[in-house]
Amino acid sequence: MTLASGINWYVSFARPLQRLSRGPILIGLALIAAALLPAAAGAGSNAHHLEFRLSALPHQDMVGESAIQVRVRCLRDPCTVVASAQSKNPALHSGTTRAQLAVGEAETLSLPLAPRQRGKLKAALEAGRSPTFTVKATAHDSAGTNVPLSIEVHAIKP
Repeated sequence: MTLASGINWYVSFARPLQRLSRGPILIGLALIAAALLPAAAGAGSNAHHLEFRLSALPHQDMVGESAIQVRVRCLRDPCTVVASAQSKNPALHSGTTRAQLAVGEAETLSLPLAPRQRGKLKAALEAGRSPTFTVKATAHDSAGTNVPLSIEVHAIKP
């Protein structure tokens, strides 16, 4: 076979077709299927979803009240709420409170501060510091769903 130039000989040379590896393609299809199947299954069924709300006044007189007041509410299902609070500087903590709520019912929880914790809080407030408590609450329902929420509450002088 004679060609006009030597370059054309290599360009026009018939090469055997190479097969692409199927591994990456199959892995990609498996990942897409795994992502879409639960979404499709949940769309047709009555998927369980617990809605829970946690609120509080941002600044509270905790020494005078001897507790931190928070409001909790479960919107769609009855639930049990467990709540407590902690502060890092100074290291303070409240007691843990539990409440059972009916559908749509709201309740105010008091997270009690022990006398020793109130003394430390009062000393910090008199020293000019304003401790910030992180209130953590978790709602549990009968289906085993847990919804954790947290908010911050600042202590003010009595």
